[in-house]
Amino acid sequence: MHTLRHILNTWFTSLLIYPFYILFFTMRIPSEIYEFFTYLYFFGFVFSIPALLLSWLCLKAIASRKSDLKSRYHIWLITLGTCVIVESCLVFDLFGMNINEFQVRVFCGSAVCSAVTMAIIRRSQFIRLCQSYQHEPEQ
Repeated sequence: MHTLRHILNTWFTSLLIYPFYILFFTMRIPSEIYEFFTYLYFFGFVFSIPALLLSWLCLKAIASRKSDLKSRYHIWLITLGTCVIVESCLVFDLFGMNINEFQVRVFCGSAVCSAVTMAIIRRSQFIRLCQSYQHEPEQ
């Protein structure tokens, strides 16, 4: 399994559950639910591309390490959450978004929760990815 395919699958599936976490954190359902989901899927897709690329580079480094799987998996979970937070801060600063603390918690918290949830669900794929690196011949 390739790291790019693994990170893309995790990214796409986390984008699918991202709006549900926002609904959970805000505890309200908007009146225009279809517009809400369309808006979040589009902007979530566009604004999360830097986090995707950063996570891909980190995943390649983590999966190819020579340590036990449990520690690599925990490092991956921490790194994934950190990549999402760093990317969110960069996007907010880059576009000069003047948002309050609650909005930051909702958008960043939802993004981190959806990414980490999908990484937890896809744990067995992560283990297979790491094992495929162990069986590759040294170059």
